[in-house]
This record gives sequence, C-alpha cells and structure tokens, in this order.
Amino acid sequence: MKCAVVVPVAPDQLQYLDACRSSVERAWAHGSGPFDGLEFLPVEDAVGDATPAERRNRGVDLAREKDCAWIFFLDARDLLNLSAFVDFSRFHEDFDAVWGNICENKLGANEVVVRAKQIMCATSIDDILSRAPENTLRMGHFVRVEVADAVRFDTETEVCEDYKYYLDVWERFRCAKVAHIFSIERRPAQLDVMSPGGAIWNQVADLLVAARLRSRDIFCEVSFDDKVTRFALTDPVDIIQKHHVYGQFFEIDELTTLREVIGTGKTIVEVGANIGNHLAFYAQHMQAKKIFPFEPNPDSISLLNRNIKANGLESVIDTRGIGIGAGARHGTFSIVLPIENNLGAARLSEDKTGELEVYPLDERLAGETVDFIKIDVEGMEFEVLAGAEKLIERNRPVMMIEVFRNKIPEFERWCAEHRYSVRTRFSCVNAVNFLVVAA
Repeated sequence: MKCAVVVPVAPDQLQYLDACRSSVERAWAHGSGPFDGLEFLPVEDAVGDATPAERRNRGVDLAREKDCAWIFFLDARDLLNLSAFVDFSRFHEDFDAVWGNICENKLGANEVVVRAKQIMCATSIDDILSRAPENTLRMGHFVRVEVADAVRFDTETEVCEDYKYYLDVWERFRCAKVAHIFSIERRPAQLDVMSPGGAIWNQVADLLVAARLRSRDIFCEVSFDDKVTRFALTDPVDIIQKHHVYGQFFEIDELTTLREVIGTGKTIVEVGANIGNHLAFYAQHMQAKKIFPFEPNPDSISLLNRNIKANGLESVIDTRGIGIGAGARHGTFSIVLPIENNLGAARLSEDKTGELEVYPLDERLAGETVDFIKIDVEGMEFEVLAGAEKLIERNRPVMMIEVFRNKIPEFERWCAEHRYSVRTRFSCVNAVNFLVVAA
C-alpha cells in the first residue's frame, strides 16, 4: 500500500520545496507506518496559471496514476512531522480521511505552537461545524485516493476551496481529527487575507459553516454550577454563540453579579432577550419565579424558542413579549443588523411600513409585579425607560441597562431624576452595562 505526498507548488513557493521534501524523507526514514511505498509528488506551476484547487486535483490524478492508496496533502511551505506515518498507523483501517492537530510556526522563528483553542479530537461533522473554522481543520491530512477523487477541490471557488472540500469529505465519508501532529504549518508573520486564517478566508468559511448548520439540529452544552444548559447552534462565530461553543455563558461575570444582588425566586423582565443566554441563567441558576422576555427579531426568536424548549423552561416563561419590542409608544419598526455575526447587535428602526410592533412596557405589563428589568436594546434604552415609567415607579426594580457611551451623561441624569444609584458597571466595546438600584 503506497502513500503519495501531494505538494502543490505556486511560483513563490519554490524556495520552500527542498525543506518540505527533506521533512518527508526524514519522516519516512523514521517509520513508514502502514505503507510499503512512498511517492513524493510536487505539482509545480512555474507560470502561476493554475489555481490551488487545480494543482491539488492534478495531484490526485498523479496519485491514482502511481497506484497509491492514500494521499497526504502537504503545502509547499509546510513540513511533515517526523512521526506522521507512524502515528497514522492506528487509524487507517477505520477511517477514510484523518486530520491531525493544527501546529504552527512563523517563518523565521524557532517556536512551534499547537493552536490552543482548536477542537482536539472529532469524528462527526457536527463536532467540526460547532467550532469556528479557524480552529478545526487545515490542509495537512491523510485521505484515501478514491475519496479525494470523489470529492475533489472546487476549481470555481476562488477563496476557501480547501474548507469546502474538508466539509464535503466529512459530510460523505468516515473522518476523524486525532490528537497527533501530522504536519507543521509555516506561515508568514503577516497572514494574507486570502490564506487560511486570513480575514476573507475566515468570512467565507463562516458562510460555508452557517449554510450547513441551517439544515442540522446541533446544540452546545454549557456546564455551570453542576447544571447543564443546551443552546442551539446556527453560527459558531456569532458573539454570543461563540461562548456557547466553548461551553460558557455569555457575560457570565454580569450574570453571577446579578445573582448575588437580586437573589433567587424573582420575577424578571428581559428586554432584548436575543437567543436566551441570560434567560436560561435566570431560570436555572436564579430559580426565577417568572420571566417576561421581549424580543422582536425573527432570527433571534427562532433560536430563543428552541433554547426555551431544549431546557424545559416553558413553565417559567411568559411569552407575551416574544415577537414584539418595547418602546416609548406603540409603533411599527424594521430590524437593522449593523454587525455581521452578532445577532445581539440587531436594533430597531422606526418604519411605518415595518412588520415588527413595539409597545410600552406599561401597557404590556400593566398590573404585573417585577423585581428586575434588564434592557439591552442597542441605543433605544431611553425609549424603553420612557414606556416603563409607571412599571418602574410602582415596583422600584433593580435594573441592568446597556447604555451607549455617548449617552452616559443622559443616563446619569435619568438616574438622578428617578432616584436610582449605580451599584456597579461593566464595560463593553461601545457601551457600558449599568447595574442600578433604587435609592
């Protein structure tokens, strides 16, 4: 059984080829693993007319012509790890493609680093889709020739054709990522935006992942204080969902502070519930008596409802505010999402033809007794406060309010006029979360 090491070589990579070849020879001398033959197959492109996808597909053709059973795809700048063939021995019978851990070296530096936040082991595409692409798979991997030939690299895709190929292989065949290092990536100190890890590559990879997640039912588990919360995953690079991917609540410092200040068994109003991160904490870790979530964004609502159901929170959730927003008066609005991959940044824009409705809390919660109100509405905090004058005056609840930095003086005046004092504050990039209590 022969292995082909396929190395696509662009014109500016010829200088690295000798070191790449030497690393393969050293690894073979160290141990051939399950293989009895080796073909080193550089696919050189002296003119630069071919795309990376075309070079790699040509390498697949060459491996098939050489009667190889497996391919190891190695970029010209990279080095094969000394024990790569030996370490692969235990996996070749059970899998059709095997990736190792991402190990990096900046060109010109001596330090070799294993990427800390990557998923270390995986055997399911759900595992891969539940992590940011930059922390999952890279080019150095073993793959059966017939698998690489069946999938092939998309020559019509200019960016991220490598990651599209990875996902296609994982979707269709038996794959694994294992706790071994097969190759060492050598990258310039300054990444090109088109290269793996570069800005454009990451953006396109995120879109590829999001497209596949839409057709799947994947949940992340967040463990805290011996309780497990499940959150649906649709975008692993969304600001909030990224925390869930790593098993964490978003804004956990704020949440634990709220638990200390408010206590348990309280009635809570959550204006800007988003996908339910805070709501789940209130229910599971503060034993909330009742929660009134207000969330107008349809994209967030879908996830919010899934998360409520996944954690069995229906009995404490009053759904009257799901599907509408809170404001100073009744009106119609449209959703604006100014920041990609951040559902929490969605804000309302008043629009007479808009399909989303906003109501004052005084109207929707008339007669209700509440202990805590959280307001996170991307710049509309004063409209929400204006529509909750009676509710606030009647109940004097503790409140957590996100205030854009340019509106902090106005908020300080509001606190003075309404007899509230700041208990503590949490700084965000463009805003501050104020925890205020009745004076």
